[in-house]
Amino acid sequence: MSIGSIVGILIAGYCSYGFYHYSSNTGGVGHWWYKEAASEIPLFKTQIVSEDPLLVYVDNFITEAEVSQLLDIGETQYSPSKLSTGTSGDAYRSSRSAGLPPSEPSVARVGSRALSLMASLTEASNDFGIPQLVTYKPGQQYKLHYDWFQESMRYKDGRLCNRVASVFVFLEADCTGGETYFPRIELVATSLLDEGKAIQNGSFEGVMFKPIPGNALFWINLPGNGTGDKRVLHGGLPVHTGTKTGMNIWPLKCEP
Repeated sequence: MSIGSIVGILIAGYCSYGFYHYSSNTGGVGHWWYKEAASEIPLFKTQIVSEDPLLVYVDNFITEAEVSQLLDIGETQYSPSKLSTGTSGDAYRSSRSAGLPPSEPSVARVGSRALSLMASLTEASNDFGIPQLVTYKPGQQYKLHYDWFQESMRYKDGRLCNRVASVFVFLEADCTGGETYFPRIELVATSLLDEGKAIQNGSFEGVMFKPIPGNALFWINLPGNGTGDKRVLHGGLPVHTGTKTGMNIWPLKCEP
């Protein structure tokens, strides 16, 4: 599927929860939910940061109650974060992480919401993998990296899968620093600068996003050709003071 098709889905596509409506005046995409789902699913708004590669900023992706539930689930599960190879990488990734069981109702609800951002990009048999909490204290960071794998990873159930997309949700941001940085992305949604959600200036390339609780970033890792997109290189900049906690959700594309 082409990037243009994916953008079209985000702008006007029907999904299992509701539908999108695109505003040509603001560049924003409002998402309205069916009445039956309104009590469980927050009203969120998406803004396209970049069309190619596709990067979307999501306001109000998660509720305060859901944040509290997720933090409670992961509270006793944290351990030093590892690289995708399974090895510790303190110099490269110095945060602490906690895997979240997909069977937990709050985890399943938020994970399904992440899949709804994909519209029809993924097949029904694909899933959101094992979501992960990640927390940063002063001085901790995750240097520039990709979320996609060079080669598909074999999961415990035997499937060969890769991370077709990423959703990073800001849960806690009682901190200074800790921005999420994309050095190869050119920002088109300038309203994010005016609203204080993004930073872009002549002192660095690309764009940074401030950690704001409840909001999220969504991007495509594997475009139509199935090859990892190097333009979505990103990193978590060092926290200066306080604590930042986020949630990684990686929708999967698996081989038959």
